[in-house]
Amino acid sequence: TLITGYETLDELNEEQLIALCTHKWPNSVREGHEHHDDASDMEVDAEPDVDLKDSVQMTRWIMARARRLARIGVLATPVLVWDGATPQEQMAIDRIGFLFLAYQVQYWYFEVIEMFRKLIMTSVIVFVYTGTPAQLAAGMVVSSIALVFTVKIRPFANSRLSTLQIYALGAQVITLFYGLMLQVNSPDPSHPTTSSNVDLLITYLVFWLNFSIVFVPFFQHFLSADADYRNKLEKRWSDWKWRKSSKSKLRARRGSQTDSMVMLGTIGGRQTWKGDVTHDVTEGDTEHGARVPEGHIHDDSSEEGAESAEGSAVGGAWGRAESGEDEG
Repeated sequence: TLITGYETLDELNEEQLIALCTHKWPNSVREGHEHHDDASDMEVDAEPDVDLKDSVQMTRWIMARARRLARIGVLATPVLVWDGATPQEQMAIDRIGFLFLAYQVQYWYFEVIEMFRKLIMTSVIVFVYTGTPAQLAAGMVVSSIALVFTVKIRPFANSRLSTLQIYALGAQVITLFYGLMLQVNSPDPSHPTTSSNVDLLITYLVFWLNFSIVFVPFFQHFLSADADYRNKLEKRWSDWKWRKSSKSKLRARRGSQTDSMVMLGTIGGRQTWKGDVTHDVTEGDTEHGARVPEGHIHDDSSEEGAESAEGSAVGGAWGRAESGEDEG
C-alpha cells in the first residue's frame, strides 16, 4: 500500500505526493459514488495542474484540493475544535478564548462578523431612512445576508448553537418583514395599525415565534438525546414502577400473614401452616430481591407431611398458649 492514511502532510514523500496529485479526484458527491462503483475509468489524471517536480507546490495543491473536497462533502472530516495542543494556541485561549472558542478552528473570525452585524442593527441602521419602510427593509437585508451565511458555513463547534443561531436569525427576518408589511399597508407609515383579525393573528404568531427562541435549547436537548440516554431514562422509570409495585405486594403479604397467624392461633392445632401466608409469593419475587420472612416461602417440591406436622406443632403451641391465657 502506497498510502495508509495515517501519514501527516509533512511525512509524505515525493512518490506519495505525486500519487495524490495525479489521482482523479471527484468534483461532487455523485461523481464520488460513480468513482467508487467504477474506479477503472477515474484513477489517474494524465495532466494535473501542478508541477510534479516541486514538492512545496504539490503540498499546497493537495491542501487546496482537500479543503474543496471537504467543503462540497466528498471528504468527511471531524469538526476541528480548540484544544490547546500548542503553547501558542493555549496562550491565545487563555487571553482571548472567549472570542473564538465557540467556533470551529477554520471559522475563528466569525465573532468579528457577528459583532459587526450587531453594530449595524443597533447603531448604524438608526440613521438610515429613519421612520420609513426603507429602514425596516435595510434591517431585513442585513439579517437575511447573515442568515444565508450562517446556514452555509454553520460556524459553531456545537451544532446545536448553529441551529439556535439560524432559528433566531430566521425569526428576526420574519419579524422585520411583517413590520415592513404593516408600514406599507398603513395610511400613516409612522403609526402603523392593525385593523383586521388576520393582522392580529399574524401579530400573535410573530410574537410566539420570537418567544419560542427561549425554549429551543430545551427542545434540542430532548430531541437530540442519544439512544443510551433514552434507555437510561426508560430503565429508571421501569425500576421505579417495579419498586412501587414490590412495596405494594410486600404490604399485602404482611397483612395476609398477620390474618393467617391470628386464624391459626384461634383454631389451635387443627390448621396446618399452609395457605394465605405464602400463596402469592413467586419465584420472580425472590429473584428481584423482594424481602420475604424466612420460612414463609412454600416449596412445592418438599414433602407435605413435614409441612403439616410443622404447621400443626406451631398452631397447637399457639392454641395452648391462647387457652392458658383465657383460663388465667
